[in-house]
Amino acid sequence: MFNAPFDVTFAPTALYSDDAPSQDEVLQVIQKLQSTEVERGNYYDQIPVTTNLSRLEARFNRKNRSDALASLTKRVQVNVDAEYTIESDDNTLSWNADTHFLDFLTTVSSGIGLDAAVPNEASLHWYEFKLRLDQPQRQFSAKYARLGFDPVGSMLWIGYSMASENVWIAMAPSSALEVDAIYVPAGTSTGRTSLAVLHYRVLCIYCAYVLSVISYPGLWVKKIYPNPDKYENIDAASNFRLVEFCL
Repeated sequence: MFNAPFDVTFAPTALYSDDAPSQDEVLQVIQKLQSTEVERGNYYDQIPVTTNLSRLEARFNRKNRSDALASLTKRVQVNVDAEYTIESDDNTLSWNADTHFLDFLTTVSSGIGLDAAVPNEASLHWYEFKLRLDQPQRQFSAKYARLGFDPVGSMLWIGYSMASENVWIAMAPSSALEVDAIYVPAGTSTGRTSLAVLHYRVLCIYCAYVLSVISYPGLWVKKIYPNPDKYENIDAASNFRLVEFCL
């Protein structure tokens, strides 16, 4: 914006255009912008027309411009054909969610383990995971997440992945891992999700032991299975509660 009159003849040659729009075209664009809200309302008021992705591909291959342009005025729901889909656990896929533009993303391991947070590549030298075990009371928000089970009393936040995504350990019931597991809708949660204190301590002891096996710097473990009834027993057995972990 300019606070004083500006002479367009002073524009540099790099901004010159041989096919500048006419004044009529400029006016048409202005009028169209004013009617955008009305057109948007008309679009969402339409009943969606269902079509398959294969049909859109065929239209593209035929170079059917008239049908393509006509479809722009319709509210279309596209169904993806089975031939265009691949199972999420297919060994030809390499998942990477470091960058995405989703407001909410939840990935759940297909079985026991940290597969959802660990790359499925043989070697990834720049992978980093920041382990945190200092927030046992942190609550898991299950508003849009479909875990396959009710997370009440089952969740422990354990830190951040490379993209600063929150990583949780879920102590899922055995029934949730069965092939014919009962369907549990997204957002299901009947109470507080944090682990019981005893379960939290047991899990921390296990993590300390695993890290000691790989000789994590600054960590020591004197007793592998201390009595988890009191923090004093755990602190006497290991210093893991005083160490900041970056794996």
